[in-house]
Amino acid sequence: MDGRGRSLVLLCLSRLLIPACSTTNTLEQGKQLRYGELLNSSNGRFSLGFFRFSKDSDKSFLGIWYNDHSSNYEVNGVQDPVWIANRNNPIFNSSGILSINHNGCLQILSGEREFIALYPTRPPIQAHATLRDDGNFVLQQLNSDGSVKGDLWQSFDHHETRI
Repeated sequence: MDGRGRSLVLLCLSRLLIPACSTTNTLEQGKQLRYGELLNSSNGRFSLGFFRFSKDSDKSFLGIWYNDHSSNYEVNGVQDPVWIANRNNPIFNSSGILSINHNGCLQILSGEREFIALYPTRPPIQAHATLRDDGNFVLQQLNSDGSVKGDLWQSFDHHETRI
């Protein structure tokens, strides 16, 4: 195999073995944010994802933290948690999934069975959720053309703050 052939094989293997990195601030309906994945605000100051308070713990939480690497406050590699969604209902192991289901319900799944509804909906709606530049995570209802109809739920209204 010549040099070009080897390079092509290595490129193909790297695409299979290394997950694609995409930075986004929005969780679309029907998509999932899994343990180890993050939403980042457009300005990069805030991240949302699952984390653990201790490397030895099997409990994980969905939270928002401030990305300030000069800060002295850090929990298990996560800078300044400013909001925790499931403080009283931890997810065990790394099975946490944040999703917006087909009805528009913003939920945390533990594996594929149990879930915590952050915003339950009835009747079904079109929705997406965005981590804004001020650190607020907002679920928005969409019109049929994809434009924003209005805010339905926001983390700022649910004061699960830093512990």
